Amino acid sequence: MYRREPFAREKCNLCGNCFHLCPVLHLPQEKASEEMKRLLEGKPSIVLKRCTSCMACNYFCPEDAKPANLILDIWHELWKERGLPLYARYFLPHARPNFRTDVIDRLPSEERQMVAEWRKVKPSRTFLYSGCNLLMVPHLTRSRLFQGMEIRGGLDYCCGEMLFRMGLYEEVEQVAARLTTWFRQLQAERVYVLCTACFNMLKNVLPQFGADFSGISFSHYFEFILEGLEQGKFGPIKPLGLEVTVQDSCHARMVREDFAEIPRKILSLIGVKVTEAPHHKVSQLCCGIGGGFS
Repeated sequence: MYRREPFAREKCNLCGNCFHLCPVLHLPQEKASEEMKRLLEGKPSIVLKRCTSCMACNYFCPEDAKPANLILDIWHELWKERGLPLYARYFLPHARPNFRTDVIDRLPSEERQMVAEWRKVKPSRTFLYSGCNLLMVPHLTRSRLFQGMEIRGGLDYCCGEMLFRMGLYEEVEQVAARLTTWFRQLQAERVYVLCTACFNMLKNVLPQFGADFSGISFSHYFEFILEGLEQGKFGPIKPLGLEVTVQDSCHARMVREDFAEIPRKILSLIGVKVTEAPHHKVSQLCCGIGGGFS
């Protein structure tokens, strides 16, 4: 789990495991040690240019020194000093336009209406939090998996995951305050979350940036689906007979150690065989969007 703490310099022995075992950097051990030393000395480093802020290095560090926190802290200082490049705004959830608004504006009218309804602040004690990604593919909710489930969300109520992984701490604090108010307006008590990044942000990260979600229980929808399949709530399931790989979220390991097993159990129950990619679970590769964070 991410902890909002500074890099523990006194624990770091420059072993280089963090950047040697990193699935993105995968530097030779000696080079990895050298790059950590450059970071600590305030010198330019390839780490700052290639890191996808997947947080894997925090898990690979044998001393729990939190190297990922160091990278975010350095980026934070750089953004404060230089500001963000103008093109970065296109990837920020609260900027207009951005890549998500471009998609939403081009949805069929019926789906745009679905998204508009989700955005309305109508009190609901139990609902599915849409996150940003579901807003671009609202048709996925036309399934018995979501039957009877109310949905709330909108780009204005983004969890701030991209801001967090860029080291934009002050903006994350603003998100925490905004969502605290929004959940209270909704009178939320039980919130289901489909996106693993959103789930980790709401449950583990935003409370460390000032969010007050007291009285709210957050549950991942994967767990809801798994329970429903095991209890036969979705009716008879015809085995699909497919073979797939799984793209694990960078946030899965931050939720809890065994979280990545849940989608694999779901797939098994519907007759799908999982063949693991070379990088999966703790050592998974970023889906790609993190390439723009550095």
